Amino acid sequence: MKDAYIKKVKKSLMIPASKRKAVLRDLEEAFASAAEHGETEQQVIARLGTPEQFAAGIEEQLGIDHAKRLKTRTIIWTTICLVIAVIGFFVYLTIRQQQELNGALGIIGGADGPTAIIVSGPGFDVPLVMLVIAVAALVLAVVGIIRYLLKSSKK
Repeated sequence: MKDAYIKKVKKSLMIPASKRKAVLRDLEEAFASAAEHGETEQQVIARLGTPEQFAAGIEEQLGIDHAKRLKTRTIIWTTICLVIAVIGFFVYLTIRQQQELNGALGIIGGADGPTAIIVSGPGFDVPLVMLVIAVAALVLAVVGIIRYLLKSSKK
């Protein structure tokens, strides 16, 4: 019962690993001390509360702010998505412009004049794939910005 409780606390704690180890060590000591004083594991667990309550209490004591962490992650991922979108659109436009300049996907020859070779078949269109990736990244970035603004306006 004690081991299951400690395992759930470990899973619920969202703190740095070094602090998590110290908290779990202290929790082990609390169970050992309680056993020395004649307290059962069930009594210790009843006193400490659920693993989630215990973990939340520890995080509060340590001043862990999950809202700030989530806000930072949202900003980072939104920025990454925007960068991917910009790069994707740039690559898409560059490839399309190059294809228009060449007039075909490949030009060989040159003795009597260039020979245009148009590759057709079941392959995939690289510019189209880049465009889809860019649009998806842009959508994710917009969703991230909206979530960030909505959470900021609630405060």
